[in-house]
Amino acid sequence: MDCELLAPAGNFETALAAFEAGADAVYCGLTEFSARAFADNFLLEDLKNLLRYCRGDRKKVYVTFNTVIDEDNLEAAIEQLARLDEVKPDALIVQDIGVARICRKHRTR
Repeated sequence: MDCELLAPAGNFETALAAFEAGADAVYCGLTEFSARAFADNFLLEDLKNLLRYCRGDRKKVYVTFNTVIDEDNLEAAIEQLARLDEVKPDALIVQDIGVARICRKHRTR
């Protein structure tokens, strides 16, 4: 059985600290569609930088997209998912089954 040490990362510095402490992967939220909306979350550009760092070091980054999406936020959610698809995090952590269905339908990997 393979094991993976997964740690939370509220920003680039805490992600680096987690990796330095031995984490194999981190999870983080973006400023939108994160259940921890008032926490320190990543901007998309920061996420891109973290992913570039991790690709060379074989570390993983999971992005939380863990809010329930209502009809008013659906278009913005789809746009954010498209941006995430472009930067290619290792996985998304979702709460809303509708978001999971959108991801599966439009998966490019």
